[in-house]
Amino acid sequence: MVRIAQTFSLRLGFVPEVPAGLLDRHSGLRFRCRQSSAAGAITHLLRGDADVVRRPG
Repeated sequence: MVRIAQTFSLRLGFVPEVPAGLLDRHSGLRFRCRQSSAAGAITHLLRGDADVVRRPG
């Protein structure tokens, strides 16, 4: 399970483009995605609720 936290302002293409590409190579991989503010995404990471934070930039 890969847990992704991302900001609301990300373009819609990131999810599902990136996970779909990973699933092509790793069929058993699973994802959970949370959307929040930038501060909220970092909080998810620091709490251990997310493995990856994606923000625009």
